[in-house]
Amino acid sequence: MPRTATVRPGRCWTPSSSPGRSRDFRPSTSTGRSRQAGFGRWRSRRRSRRGTCVPSPSRRRSTPACSPKEVSPTPIRRCGAPPSTWSPLPRRPDASSGSDYVKLWPGQDGYDYPFQADYADLWDMSVSAVRELALAFPDLRFAIEYKPREPRNRMVLSSVARTLLAIDDMGVGNVGVLLDFGHSLFGGETPAESARMAIARNRLFAIDVNDNFRGWDDDMVVGSVHLLETFEFFFALHDAGWDGVWQLDQFPFREDPVEAARTGIRTMRAFHRALGYLDRGELAEAQAAQDALRAQRIAKRALFRALAESEDE
Repeated sequence: MPRTATVRPGRCWTPSSSPGRSRDFRPSTSTGRSRQAGFGRWRSRRRSRRGTCVPSPSRRRSTPACSPKEVSPTPIRRCGAPPSTWSPLPRRPDASSGSDYVKLWPGQDGYDYPFQADYADLWDMSVSAVRELALAFPDLRFAIEYKPREPRNRMVLSSVARTLLAIDDMGVGNVGVLLDFGHSLFGGETPAESARMAIARNRLFAIDVNDNFRGWDDDMVVGSVHLLETFEFFFALHDAGWDGVWQLDQFPFREDPVEAARTGIRTMRAFHRALGYLDRGELAEAQAAQDALRAQRIAKRALFRALAESEDE
């Protein structure tokens, strides 16, 4: 099974930093074990604060950063640890490492206040930085995980449309989208529609699945709030012939993490089974007539049958 790299935001010390001065970094976290589940694959991802710190693209002009060909000396450490504890990467990252793609989460690329930034310059820096990275490593794929905000009040790549536009401006073939279901909800999107937009341009490289109440990126258990919308999301993927990894991105604060993972996986397996029960012809007729209530009855009939069966297993 291919492995993936996960990127999260942080603030870390660098060897060249003077005392009291910090730079923006994004550490990559470890990933869990992969398994096959139906026609798609799921992957449970563990959260970790350890990882490889790499400079945020939007800081390229204001702070010195290593070039893509000099990535090998990048330190591996716990953010905040003294430089004496750092250790170098064993080799330059490439496709031989077994990675299917590298995730980029540009959480620090954005702004917080009116008049704070030159929007054209900010856009150019974000686009050109990822373009430079993609051209330096043509044998790797890079997946941008967009998000409306946090930690920035406004992120440059905040929606599927803006991310696809940025990728088009990059003019490279090895950059795509990682569609986080919760980020799409948080941004006021319809995740199934967002997936269709990315797939239509052959840019959907990966997905993360979770849930929330649309007000924040809560990383709740899959299908716990937006059950029907999550089923529609998987229907859109299957209907378009997308056969990528189904990744869990859940963060249970108070729930048992193992049981939360099992529940999410069981729900995704039920979605897969429900796709087999779905009457495609009848659904197509309802959609052609834009008969919303009939279309939902058809979807619910298949989904509830599959969920009931999964609970009995």
